[in-house]
Amino acid sequence: MGSVEIGVEGSGEKRIPEWLGEAVLYGKYWSESGLVDRLGSRVKVNRGRMGQYEVKDYVLLLNSYAISGEASLKEYFKVREPVSELLMGLWERERCPVASSLSRFLRDVDDRSVEALRGLFEEEMGQKGIRVRAGMWMTDRMGNRYLMFDVDGTVKAVRQRYVSESDRYPRARRRSAEVSNPGYRGRKRGEAVRTRTTVAVAHTSEWIGSYGSAGNGDVAGDLGRSLARMQGYLETQSLRVSHGIVRLDGLYGSPKLVSQVQQNGIGYLMRSRDYSLLKHPVVVARMQETEGWEAVEGRELEQRKDIGYIEDAGRGYSSPFRLIVVRTPEAQHNGRIGKRYKGQVYELFITSQSASSLQSGDVLSLYFGRGGFERRLKEEDEEQETDRWCSWSGSGQEFWQILSQWVWNWRVWMGWQQAESPPVRQTLWSEVKALPEVERLESEEMLPLSLWLLREQHCPVKVPAGKTPPTPMVAKAWERYGPFEMKTERVGEAGELKRYGSEDFQVIDAERVVCPAGYEMSQSSSRQEENGDRRYQFSLSGTICQKCEVKGRCLSPQTQGKSGKRVSVVQRQYRADPQTIRICSAFVRSVIERLSEPNISPQAIVWRDIAATQLRREWRQQLAGHEIEIQLLPSETKRDEPGAVGMQSRHQREHHRLSWEEREERNRRDPDALRWKVMLWDGVETLVQALQRLIAQKPGVSEVSAVTG
Repeated sequence: MGSVEIGVEGSGEKRIPEWLGEAVLYGKYWSESGLVDRLGSRVKVNRGRMGQYEVKDYVLLLNSYAISGEASLKEYFKVREPVSELLMGLWERERCPVASSLSRFLRDVDDRSVEALRGLFEEEMGQKGIRVRAGMWMTDRMGNRYLMFDVDGTVKAVRQRYVSESDRYPRARRRSAEVSNPGYRGRKRGEAVRTRTTVAVAHTSEWIGSYGSAGNGDVAGDLGRSLARMQGYLETQSLRVSHGIVRLDGLYGSPKLVSQVQQNGIGYLMRSRDYSLLKHPVVVARMQETEGWEAVEGRELEQRKDIGYIEDAGRGYSSPFRLIVVRTPEAQHNGRIGKRYKGQVYELFITSQSASSLQSGDVLSLYFGRGGFERRLKEEDEEQETDRWCSWSGSGQEFWQILSQWVWNWRVWMGWQQAESPPVRQTLWSEVKALPEVERLESEEMLPLSLWLLREQHCPVKVPAGKTPPTPMVAKAWERYGPFEMKTERVGEAGELKRYGSEDFQVIDAERVVCPAGYEMSQSSSRQEENGDRRYQFSLSGTICQKCEVKGRCLSPQTQGKSGKRVSVVQRQYRADPQTIRICSAFVRSVIERLSEPNISPQAIVWRDIAATQLRREWRQQLAGHEIEIQLLPSETKRDEPGAVGMQSRHQREHHRLSWEEREERNRRDPDALRWKVMLWDGVETLVQALQRLIAQKPGVSEVSAVTG
């Protein structure tokens, strides 16, 4: 019934997936750029029963799986079936692995293979990545340019059904036990999780790192690898480490992790969870002042206050940091973040940037601006779902996630190459504002640290004519630690001779001490005291001391005649006296006057980046939604006569173990096999040209032109 009739055709062909065109171009990019050869020579996976497939066969499958966006491998293998031979033919491979072979391969992937693939990924980022040295920056109040990075973790949960532990049943073995552990699940339902730390360039939306671990992960270890990766990326962009700023959330706000970032040398801007800072004497004194509290832009109920620089080495911080406190009335505070105290909820933010570089409002604005990174993670979940389960092995899952990030970056690169004039967006992040008042920097507690920060940021300071020049006391205030002090025991007489004391040992530097007999003592340990002082211990070999002629005046009478001499050296943390503070105040006043000159007047904060989401999606939309024609071509080689058998070597006939080269040949495509030609629609010349430009690109060629205005 009705006006529509349904008919069934006896013969039909399976549908060609819409992602095939992009998969073909991506496979072509790997083969013509030499990536396939480098993959085969550098990434090796040892397996028990290796079969006939090699690493490149599985990488080709995983690449097309990432491009397809299918929800699972099961769905992917269904839609891939009509074009499996064509896909394998992209890299001259004969047969296509089945799902079970892929699962066994990922299970056998080890950490060494993952790191080899990661090295290949980072190397390709340095060659094909977007060059940002001249066009994409964040410009601060002083006109300095910085490159912003984002680091955060994503969580993938595993739902485990209840399994009885009764003796009536076999012992339960969960396949997800290796790849996941109980941990913080966030808003995701499940019993166990796997955490992945991601690193991205905020201005280009390129992924530059992925580090996964079971459960809550290794936060300190993943942070260290992320910092090293950012440093390597800056080097490939011909930039110094000081040109980078990383934005981090409260997970990384403990003293130990903050110190790890400080020791790397990169700038930082993060939320702190060290609420014991609210009891710091300087913080308490500054917060008791009624003046200085300002409203947070866009948040009427919140107030902020720039506390200034805090030095708390006793708690584990390696360097001073600038603290910004935000408070909200407890009755109006809806979030779970913060410390409740006397009717207020306090939130802490710390940064390495001075007030002349970024004011307190700028710091908060840039921190909350990392919401763009959260959006990028959401887009990754929607378009590729990098966190979807591909293997129940930790190394296998990470192997897949690196390849998935590679596909994301390739889409950004292709969108960038396709644009005739790549658009660089300019955003007026914050308008011009006046510099902080001079009195703000004349606080007795803050001033020495302010001078130290100016020195650490390589700020060239010249005293104008008529001003107080730097004195030795001011120079001393620049140093965080005083001279070396020898701390060795001093006892009475040793017979008719005096025992050697502190004045008899000569301290050369933090690595060497010379004993009275002229032997050089080496450093055996070093540590930082709770009050911030540094203590070094030096020792000498027992063999040398026992043969020394003056050991009676040096070694303790209680020694057993086996060990050598040990001494301690202390380097006390400097604490400025009032006279030094007064001299420093005049010096800082001259610095502020220099900063207020027209040639270095405060500037607006400008953010420059690319429309990566638009470029990536336009590239995908042009490839999807159009028909793809596949033509079967005749073979160009002459087949052998029937019955002909190739000659085998004795080594092959005796089934000896094959070499890597022989293994790779087992699945090489027969030149007599079928050949295809994939026909794309008219008007895609720009896509092919963009692909050719990307393949031919060398490191440093894709330079972004400087943007003004």
